[in-house]
Amino acid sequence: TILEQRIDQLQDQIDGLEIQRQSRFEQLEIFAQEVVGLRELYEKGYYPRTQVLAVERAMARLKGEAGSDDAEIARARNGVGEARTQIINLKQRFREDAITQLREVQANLADLKERMTVAKDVLRRVEIRAPQSGIAQNVKTHTIGGVVRAGETLLEIAPQGEELLVEARVSPSDIDGVTIGQSAEVRFSALNLRSTPSTFGVVRSVSGDRLTNEATGEPYFLARVEVSAEERAKLGDVKLSAGMPAEVLIQTGERTALQYLLKPLTDALARGLTEE
Repeated sequence: TILEQRIDQLQDQIDGLEIQRQSRFEQLEIFAQEVVGLRELYEKGYYPRTQVLAVERAMARLKGEAGSDDAEIARARNGVGEARTQIINLKQRFREDAITQLREVQANLADLKERMTVAKDVLRRVEIRAPQSGIAQNVKTHTIGGVVRAGETLLEIAPQGEELLVEARVSPSDIDGVTIGQSAEVRFSALNLRSTPSTFGVVRSVSGDRLTNEATGEPYFLARVEVSAEERAKLGDVKLSAGMPAEVLIQTGERTALQYLLKPLTDALARGLTEE
């Protein structure tokens, strides 16, 4: 930097002045020895006094020049100290400015992260993803920027995957015999039942709460039956669409003819035993 160059220049100046000062002191020693001999000659009358005074004047001049050298050296050293102090102050100021800027950047970064989190949350709420790929059908919302109520149906998706999921409404009186993993026969009533073979699936889920049919008010439990790709292949080129009616026969276990005949009686007896 400029200050470091200034320090180097002053240091070179100090080195030169010290050499010059040392040379003057060496000359003073020589003059001092010389003046002693000249004074002896003068006192004996062999040497003029003017010459002795000339040497003494030269010694005085050298002492003055040596003093000037000392003053110049002191000023140069003072300049070096000031330059080093300025360097320290500049470094300290630079460090403080860097810390201030770093804090501002960190604050801005934290604010941007907060905004990004909010933006991601807004985007997550705006962008609605279907649980699986398929064809959109029965779209009920068309207004851009419109407000959708919680639980409101936006559209229906006809899955395009290899597996088929069929929803079945199970009567509350039969729900005790339906469990996950049971086998079920699926018949698509909208198709020609004579030419269309039945497919078989597995119960994958059963609703934990009882639901109500909004149209009829009848209660039911929702069971989802998964039809594998192998079973779906039985339908051939038949195209299925969302909302297509189907009949689901869930195999709840094997019972004898006597059990079928006695079930109403045992149910009535069980209800009678629980009444107060």
